[in-house]
Amino acid sequence: MYGNARPENFPDVNDYRNPVVAEAMKVLGYVNRFNRGIARVKVELLDNGNPEPVFDYKRIGVFGVTVFAAHNGWDDQKSGKRQIRNTREKTREKILRLIAEDPKITINELAAKVGISAKGIEYQLQKMRKEKILFRIGPANGGFWEIQEMRLGESLE
Repeated sequence: MYGNARPENFPDVNDYRNPVVAEAMKVLGYVNRFNRGIARVKVELLDNGNPEPVFDYKRIGVFGVTVFAAHNGWDDQKSGKRQIRNTREKTREKILRLIAEDPKITINELAAKVGISAKGIEYQLQKMRKEKILFRIGPANGGFWEIQEMRLGESLE
């Protein structure tokens, strides 16, 4: 806080250390209107889904702002884990569907079509091989993938 600005009248009253610089910033277009920044920040954060920010003006000459993260749509940690698991399952489904369409597809081609890195594809393939969902027949170059027949009730969808 500076000059006439006090905790009691914050953020409604402004006082500038250097009014000439403040006016120059306004003329140059760096400031839309004086004394509107705090209100604008509050509105923008609330529109974004963030809780209202907390302003700390206890120290002389400066004030701090604590901004809290917007709610990310997950109700709790369990649903967040469920969201990640669903994403992984969708990735697996895409990989299996692409292999079913072209058993000779390469890891790099899978990566490009699925939209994840080649390492991510290798990780998924390794897990599916370990779970005996997928088998590699032949060498890395010239071989092909074979998908284990789905058990009753399972699908790629």
